Amino acid sequence: MRLKGFCRAEVSRSGNMTKDNQATTQTNHPPSTGQPAAGSPDTRLGEARATNVGGLGGDAETRAPDNAAVLQVLDELLETARDQEFGFQACADEATAPLLQELFYHRAEQCHQAADELVQLIWRFGGTPSTVGRSSGDIDRGPLRISEAGGAQSDQAMLDECEQREDAALARYRRALALDLPPAVRSFVEHQRLGAQRHHDRIRDLRLEGPRPA
Repeated sequence: MRLKGFCRAEVSRSGNMTKDNQATTQTNHPPSTGQPAAGSPDTRLGEARATNVGGLGGDAETRAPDNAAVLQVLDELLETARDQEFGFQACADEATAPLLQELFYHRAEQCHQAADELVQLIWRFGGTPSTVGRSSGDIDRGPLRISEAGGAQSDQAMLDECEQREDAALARYRRALALDLPPAVRSFVEHQRLGAQRHHDRIRDLRLEGPRPA
């Protein structure tokens, strides 16, 4: 009888020890949640990566171009596009050579499309597009003044005027491209610069060819 009692006592103590060991194991090793514990090497590595998103020394949002500066550039280019449209339309209306009429009308349409795209970009970056250009400036009255000469000489004068106009636009595009612009804006400005350069070269070549009959 004493032996049976002893065995039952040993089994009871053994069961209690097993429960204690399980409790200790659960305390030292909490259930996995799938996330690294705070302060672990994996956590510190993740924090470091998050800090360096977008480049060394800051996150992408911190290093993004200032919208106010971007909007100022877009607004200036919008004025340029509208001024270009006004000037080339005036030249097309006054030109006597059909070739120049077509050339100037086409360029005016390109500038109109550029202005429409700039309006969309300005809205996209949280701005309000300007409703007027600088069409009252002396450079924009040039085509109307020189048209008074009439005929082929007037066409030559307008070619010279339009070449200067494209020079001014190219200078603005280059200044804009020297700034830190968002990719979408940079792509647009570069596209416009290339178009202005092609048209500038075409006008220069026509000017150098001399007067042409109406």
